[in-house]
Amino acid sequence: MTEDYSEKTQKDKAQRRDWYDDWTMSGYADSTPPPNLNPNKMTPAMMSDVMENTYAKIGYKLNLLLTTGQVLMENGADTHRIMLTMIRVAEYMGIHWDKVNLHIAYTTLMLNVSDDDHSFTCFRKCRKHVMDLEAIADIGRLSWHALEDGYTLWQYDEALQEIANRGVCYSPVKMAIGAGIATGGFCLLFGSDWMAFFFCLICSAIGFMARKLCDDLEINKFIAIAVGSFTATILSYFTHLIPWSITPWHPMIACSLFLFPGIPLMNSINDFLNEHIISGITRAMMGVLIAGGLTLGVVTALESVVLTNAFFSSIVIVPAHTNLFHYSIAGGLAAIGFAIIFNIPPKILPYVAIGGMISSTVRIVTTNIGGVSMPLGSFLGAGAVTILAMITARHIQFPTRMLVIPSIIPMIPGVLLYRLLFAVINIRDLNLDSLLNALSNGVMAILILVGLAVGASLPYIFASKYLDKAKWNRYSCLLKQFHSHWKV
Repeated sequence: MTEDYSEKTQKDKAQRRDWYDDWTMSGYADSTPPPNLNPNKMTPAMMSDVMENTYAKIGYKLNLLLTTGQVLMENGADTHRIMLTMIRVAEYMGIHWDKVNLHIAYTTLMLNVSDDDHSFTCFRKCRKHVMDLEAIADIGRLSWHALEDGYTLWQYDEALQEIANRGVCYSPVKMAIGAGIATGGFCLLFGSDWMAFFFCLICSAIGFMARKLCDDLEINKFIAIAVGSFTATILSYFTHLIPWSITPWHPMIACSLFLFPGIPLMNSINDFLNEHIISGITRAMMGVLIAGGLTLGVVTALESVVLTNAFFSSIVIVPAHTNLFHYSIAGGLAAIGFAIIFNIPPKILPYVAIGGMISSTVRIVTTNIGGVSMPLGSFLGAGAVTILAMITARHIQFPTRMLVIPSIIPMIPGVLLYRLLFAVINIRDLNLDSLLNALSNGVMAILILVGLAVGASLPYIFASKYLDKAKWNRYSCLLKQFHSHWKV
């Protein structure tokens, strides 16, 4: 009798469509709808209830929202973008923005939906952190397409899972070559000749593959970074024995810069500017740890070949090129290399190259000819490329910020920052002048980073009144049309 009653109860539960009692169904890790809730068998009234009622299928909605934020965080989005996207998706799901409470940390997302009578809270851990700007752009497009095309929750889920599970555009070998092109571009920016560029490219590509091997073996990420920088640096040391370059030591300086945490540090400053202080501090600390791993690898390589920190730090990295075209080509190459590492689609690479050329040229002209400081020149270069990217992004249907980031990375002060870390490691051997010089490098690196972040943000601030109004009008219109479509 008990068994029959139990079977009947289970059968009744499987057949019942109670859209307000599905909180226990929120634990589906792969974000698929519960098997007994087949969207193909839903009536229009059921679908309308799901899309219009905040708490209908609330567990499934929160799961999708957290997956959206997780994909953004794990692929290198800044906190402000994550928050805006999650709120836009919540509105699409019928959850008004004033019912959404978000706490976004580097490793954890917390989402609460509540009013006077209900409160639902969910957490999600972000366990990996890579740089995939295409995934960030695709999530942003999906949040708009869901409104424009009238997606159901299950259609949104399928599109989201496709983005989350999709691989990168480039094979590991192509990404290794991209890393080599990026550091070779830096080498040219530092005043090397083209032969040194090719030496740097080869050493960096091998260093990239060494780091990837460590990642595949699931070795600690900071150790993997140290192994990559050690491999690239030790190989570049031996290139000075080949008498084909008049700048034989420049590859040693540039070959590890593909590991420099440019995006984490830029995102950290953006978080500070947008008052996401805790997230900004965490990203900054992560950036410092990555730079520390990079520095450890370089220092170990220098100790292995008995080169002193003083000699390494004395290598001049001031551009020696009087030809602006030569310098702009170097900036474009560096930008392309980093765009490949950050998984920018191939069709966007020409725009990124032009952006890198413009930003580098503006900085060299303003500093060498205009006589302004390096931080101010970096600010002007970032501002110029951001304005042009805002115009271009509308025509190529690609987010402005995703164009700007690889375009300004060639101006990142990687060498200055790890020269500061060299000094910290060898602090017992420093005299007063060396210590002051190291501190000067550190302060200059921070000021350049701030100049880049502010330069990339200031055009938005000035244009925000127009852009936000136009975007809000479009968003409000789409939201109204979308929800009117589901009303029964």
